[in-house]
Amino acid sequence: MVIARPDLLGIHRLEQVCGLLEKTSIRSALSFTLNMRSQGKKGDDEEAQFLAITTRLRPLCVRVIGRDLRAASKALEEKATLIEVNMRSALRKSIAKMASELKR
Repeated sequence: MVIARPDLLGIHRLEQVCGLLEKTSIRSALSFTLNMRSQGKKGDDEEAQFLAITTRLRPLCVRVIGRDLRAASKALEEKATLIEVNMRSALRKSIAKMASELKR
């Protein structure tokens, strides 16, 4: 599993890793995770750029974890789980979606 962030440095590192992976023979299937995706149009652009880099490697799975600083900060401050802090949190929903995919 390769995890990348959508910032400038994260995308640059992802391009370098993908370039090396294209030259390397790997038997196992790869999975990619975009961490801290922004919401709205900016997030759509980040995800499109991420997919443009990763799809040429034909990954087994591509996952996205949304950015929700408010929910994460509040959960950390209250020492509580994300569901206790905010049931409708984007971060909690993306983690729950990933957990259900991994369960299968």
